[in-house]
Amino acid sequence: MAKENKEALCLAIQGSGRNARIAACDSTGSLLMDVVLGPLTPRVNRDFRHDCRLIAETFASELGFPSVTSLVQRVGGLCVAMSGVCHDREIFGIRQTLIEVGLVGNFEPVVCEDVWADLAASGSDTGVVAVAGTGANIFVRNIDRESHKVGGWGSGISDWGSGFNVGMSAVQLCVDQFDRRRSASPAFVEAILDSLRLKHLSQLIVWYHALQQTSYWRCKIADIAIPVCRLAEADEEHCAMDILSKSADGFILSIRAALRGAMETVEFPVNEPIPFVVSGGLALSSVTYLNAIKTELAECRPNWPAMELQRARFHPIVGALAFAYRQRPALPSASFMKSLTANVLGNPTFEF
Repeated sequence: MAKENKEALCLAIQGSGRNARIAACDSTGSLLMDVVLGPLTPRVNRDFRHDCRLIAETFASELGFPSVTSLVQRVGGLCVAMSGVCHDREIFGIRQTLIEVGLVGNFEPVVCEDVWADLAASGSDTGVVAVAGTGANIFVRNIDRESHKVGGWGSGISDWGSGFNVGMSAVQLCVDQFDRRRSASPAFVEAILDSLRLKHLSQLIVWYHALQQTSYWRCKIADIAIPVCRLAEADEEHCAMDILSKSADGFILSIRAALRGAMETVEFPVNEPIPFVVSGGLALSSVTYLNAIKTELAECRPNWPAMELQRARFHPIVGALAFAYRQRPALPSASFMKSLTANVLGNPTFEF
């Protein structure tokens, strides 16, 4: 951010298939607004441009400006950190949309995959981010921004170990129980139906096909991972334990593939530990996942520099605000990060 503009605003948009978050801070890192919205990615939103225009208007309204035009005159930095935005054509598309909705001014917007904001929110420019939430993906990045990615191509086709993967496995087992192809315990079936407020397995089939007509159906399937985790780790129910264990194994395969691929394309200092940040609701809440990750990191140690396992502490919107301040996908000064994180500490929606 330009030093001469002490009152410039930093705007951040973090978008995913589950929900979006927009926030603003001033040049000292003091939080000025924070709003949680519905899904926001070009892949999910049916009218992405319209929804981005509403976001621009929300920024202006929440910050007390009469229009988007008057708002951008005070903006010193903007970051859009969004799931699925990792290729030049996608970054170009986001930049064009920002121009069309009026979020353009005397600043260069930062557009990046939201996982880099995840890494920045943990206080690092470089390292590994392993995300298992609605979707699942692994990213590796060094200080020169060379990177390697596995997964994140869509929860239905590639995201092994995702919440969607766990939820869909649970739905399929219940349907197989209905058809008597496989056997699911009464406790498992009851817990899944209760979580969906259904009474009978036949209703599950109707529910599923109706849900598929909505834009948020993948998120709702992923939510089923919550009762599966509870059954597996609190009640030790065997069907849930089997689903969660196999899903964690799939997540580990992605980690293994990402580290193997990164060894060929991404250079790291040999003598410095690499942050390995675990993020996403499923990975952070499941003991099964965390134990599997710890085991994998211990076993890959001879081939990689030491990796320091960290739980993601702050929501990626914190990293996006840092990028907006810096006007590039890199960490700002330690003093700004200290101020920013101090301002969001104690707010549970900013902390994992």
